[in-house]
Amino acid sequence: MATRLKDLLRAWRTHGWMRKSGPQKDAHHKALERMSQLELAVAASNPDHCDAARSAAENELTGRGGAIGEVTPVMPGFVKPAPPEALRKRFFGISRAIRKWMGFTTILGFLIAIFVVGYGEEQKEPVLREALAAGLITQTDYDNRTRGLSDAEYTAATEAGVDFDSAWPSDATLEEVLLHRVVDQTPSGQAYRMWTAAGWTVIGVFVFAWFTWMFTSFLRGQPARVLLLRKFNDKQLAKSMGQVIQNELRPFGHIATLSDQFIRRSKWGWLSRIIPTSPVHAVLLVVWLPIRLILRQFNRARHGPPYVGSARDFRNLAKRLRDRVGLNIEVATTSKEAFIVRSHDKWWKQIVSLLMGSADIIVVDLSNVTSGTEWELERLDRLGLFEHAVFTAHEDRVLDARAAAERFPGAALKHIHTYDQFGDMADRQAFRTAMLETMSHTLSDKARRPSSRP
Repeated sequence: MATRLKDLLRAWRTHGWMRKSGPQKDAHHKALERMSQLELAVAASNPDHCDAARSAAENELTGRGGAIGEVTPVMPGFVKPAPPEALRKRFFGISRAIRKWMGFTTILGFLIAIFVVGYGEEQKEPVLREALAAGLITQTDYDNRTRGLSDAEYTAATEAGVDFDSAWPSDATLEEVLLHRVVDQTPSGQAYRMWTAAGWTVIGVFVFAWFTWMFTSFLRGQPARVLLLRKFNDKQLAKSMGQVIQNELRPFGHIATLSDQFIRRSKWGWLSRIIPTSPVHAVLLVVWLPIRLILRQFNRARHGPPYVGSARDFRNLAKRLRDRVGLNIEVATTSKEAFIVRSHDKWWKQIVSLLMGSADIIVVDLSNVTSGTEWELERLDRLGLFEHAVFTAHEDRVLDARAAAERFPGAALKHIHTYDQFGDMADRQAFRTAMLETMSHTLSDKARRPSSRP
C-alpha cells in the first residue's frame, strides 16, 4: 500500500502542455503514450488541465482498457482499530486529563507568578527603608541603590554569596547587594524572603506544567482525523458550531474542514494569527512566524493555513495529513480547527474527496444544506461512507436537516444530534457514543480493506 500511495502522490502533477487549450499536437499524443495508466487517470482528473487535454488522456486510458475510477489519495491515519470503549479511554482518559489540567495549571501558574513576583518586587523598598532607619545602610547607598556595579564590585558580591536576579553582570545593581546584606535584619526582610520563595515555587510549578502540557500535547500518539463538513458563511451558526468544535470535536484529535469561496472573512481577522493567546503561543509566534513566512513561499499547503491552487499544493496537502507532530502543535496552539483548507474553486471537490477518504470519522452538519453540501452528501452516498459519518444540526433547524438526510437511503435512518445556540449538545453522552462507535467501525473497515483504493 505504501508503494502504491507513493506512486499515486507522484502522479499528481500538472503537465504544462496540458494546461493550454487548443488542438493536440503529435508531441502531445506521444507524451500521453509514454504515461502509465495511473498517470493517465490522474491527468484526466487534474482540474489544472484543460478539457481537451483531459479528454485526450481519458481516451488514451480507455483505449488501453483502463478507466479513471478513484484516483484521490487516501492517507493512513494515526489511530489503531479498537472497540468503542477502548477509544473512549484513549480520547477521554488519563492522557486528556493530563493535557487539560496541565494546560489549566500553565495559564493559572503564569498569572499567579506575575502577581507573586510583582508583589515580591514591591517588598524591596520597605526592606531598604527599614535598613536605612536602623543605620544598617547609609543614605548614600540608599540613594544610589539603582546604580550598576563595577566588575570588581560584582566579583566581590558574587564571592560573598549574592544571588543576582540576572545572569548578566551588566544588569546587576547595588540594590541586590544591599538586600543580601540586610534582609535578615529587618522585619520586612522576612516578608520579602517569603514572597521570593513563593515566586520561585510558582514559577517552578508553571514551568513543570508548561513542559508537561507541551510534551503530552505535541507528542500525542494517536490523534484521530475528523472531517467536518459544514456551511461556513452562516453567522447565526458560526458561534454555536465554534463551541461544538471546541468542546466536542477537539478531544478526538485533528479537525479538518474546508473554506468555501463565499466565506466572509473579518477585516481584522489576521490579528488573531499574530496576537498571542497564551505564553506558549507567544513564544511560538516570536520564533516560528518569520521562518514560516519564508517556508510558505515554497509550499502553500504547509507552514500555516493550507491553500490548494495547484496539483503541487494538493500533493503537499496530502503529505501534510501525515505530519502528526506538526498537526498536534497546530491543534494545541490555535483556538479554532486544526486546519481550514482554502482552495481555488476548481480544487475544492478534490480536497473534499481526499479528506473524506482519509478521515477516521466524518461529521456532517445539516443545519444549512447548500448546493455544496448536496454534492458532499451525494459523494458520501456514492462511496458508501454514510456509515462512517455522524450527523449534527442546530436544534432550530432539525426538520430541514432531517428532510435533507431522507433524500439518501444511507442517511435516512441515521440519528441527527442537535446542539443549541451555545454549542451544547442536547445529549452529549449519546453524541460521544455515536462518535466512538462510528470511528471504531470506520477503523475496522479500513483495516479489512487496506488496498480498496489506490
